[in-house]
Amino acid sequence: MGKILCSGQMSGLVKFRFVLGTLDYLTCHHNVRMCVTSCGSEENLAHLFLHCKIFGSVWYYISRWLGLSTIFPFSVGDHFNQFTIDGGVSKARRSILQVLWYATMWEIWKERNNMVFNGKECSIMQMVDKIKSLTFVWLKAKFPSLPFNYHGWWLSLFTMLGTG
Repeated sequence: MGKILCSGQMSGLVKFRFVLGTLDYLTCHHNVRMCVTSCGSEENLAHLFLHCKIFGSVWYYISRWLGLSTIFPFSVGDHFNQFTIDGGVSKARRSILQVLWYATMWEIWKERNNMVFNGKECSIMQMVDKIKSLTFVWLKAKFPSLPFNYHGWWLSLFTMLGTG
């Protein structure tokens, strides 16, 4: 694994998963870091991505946009399963939900780092807008023939795709 890390051959998703594992390890086994949003809680994987009053609320708006109702589980892994697998949804819908889940996690991570390293922050709705844009670009790049446009994606993607 060290050779892969040094050679830069890891994909973005693999690197992101590595970062998540590292963050979880560091917060469980080393110095405790307080959440960057100043909410008063310790920063750990579940708090940062699910339960923080700032970053956790991003999931509320994403779920509302998708027309989903959810109760946030304790762990990030359980959240992935609940968000993308449960409910007996079609393979196409599940794939879109997986892309949305990773994009949301990625945007939360980038915003956390922007706050830590640059002292800047954007609003929750700006993060949600970035996630909508990012997922549209990712899906159109991977599946150029998908029958949706940006306006329809923004308003109600599953209705437009006929999978809602």
